[in-house]
Amino acid sequence: MSLDKLICEMRKAIDLLKGYGTQLVHVIHHDDADGVTGAAIISKALERAGFNVKRICIEKAYPEVIRRLHRSRGEVYVYVDIGAAHAQLISRENAGKNLTIILDHHDAEPSTDELVLNLDPELYGFSGESEVSGSTTTYLFARLLSDVNKDLAFLAVVGSMEIPGNLRGLNREALKDALELGEVSVRKKGAEEIYHVKKEGFKGNAKSLSSMLTVLASVGYYRGGPELAVKACLEGFRSHIRKLVDEFREERKKVMWSVIRRLKMKGLEE
Repeated sequence: MSLDKLICEMRKAIDLLKGYGTQLVHVIHHDDADGVTGAAIISKALERAGFNVKRICIEKAYPEVIRRLHRSRGEVYVYVDIGAAHAQLISRENAGKNLTIILDHHDAEPSTDELVLNLDPELYGFSGESEVSGSTTTYLFARLLSDVNKDLAFLAVVGSMEIPGNLRGLNREALKDALELGEVSVRKKGAEEIYHVKKEGFKGNAKSLSSMLTVLASVGYYRGGPELAVKACLEGFRSHIRKLVDEFREERKKVMWSVIRRLKMKGLEE
């Protein structure tokens, strides 16, 4: 594992970003809690640095989406919790036209374009399945952008809840920052650690908050859910957002039972 090398490459990416000559950054992010918290982290960090942010939420790195995005020239794209496994496709479509930064934790392949910077810790010896989430990767980048972004550590903790077990590896580093600021507390239940977020407007069990964000962004995908989820990360869960989450959960439950009934009646077809 080489954290020093990863940090060095992140610093290079930040220098390129600051000197690229455009203030608009397109953030492309996944639609689960890890992607949403990562999008919130990078959006806040970039805005604090004087950039304007436009977010695009996608469920998969569809080739059609990548091709359409990278037709442009002179843009800045930041992929959050998505894209690392398609770095070569992104490189081919980009062909040196746009500065592209990938902040992910899934299985990764190296970039073949000098302007496509794949900063997935998987390429530096860390396990994306157990040691680092997409939101933690994004948080590390945000911390290097400015120390003021340390107050976003709690979001990396929430995003990391998709990884089973106690937080470890790089995820533990984000937890340490959140604990230091008093934004997260840890309670032991046997060998299990339970993480509780104490941020005003965003208080609660980290796993529960993670579940709420995923429901809001994915079930509500075509109804502004991803943007509402990012807003909840930065401004807290308002009462109308919590009500929406309950409605979306009920909606998802009905769809699931409908599918189960249909399968029981008709079975599976190959």
